[in-house]
Amino acid sequence: MSWFKAINAHDHGASLAHFEPAQRHNIADWDGGDPSMWAHFANVQCHRIKNVRHQVLVQCTFRSTGGDGSSNGDTFWSIAFHRKPGGPWLITGYGQG
Repeated sequence: MSWFKAINAHDHGASLAHFEPAQRHNIADWDGGDPSMWAHFANVQCHRIKNVRHQVLVQCTFRSTGGDGSSNGDTFWSIAFHRKPGGPWLITGYGQG
């Protein structure tokens, strides 16, 4: 949920911080790297699909509006997370799958 809050706040740094370092390219150039072009996400609801030790897959449904169209019209994303022991859960990937 905090990732969606960072996106809605157009906070590029906070959005990047939710990803594993090797996966930050997934958001670094999102919508041309211009956070002002990001869509707004409302009615976000997430639930866990799969949980295996240090990996979790969740599906989030939402209503997206605005932005340049790259996520406009999407109504859900699957988001994969990984956690190193003692560390935070970080995103390893997301999308319509």
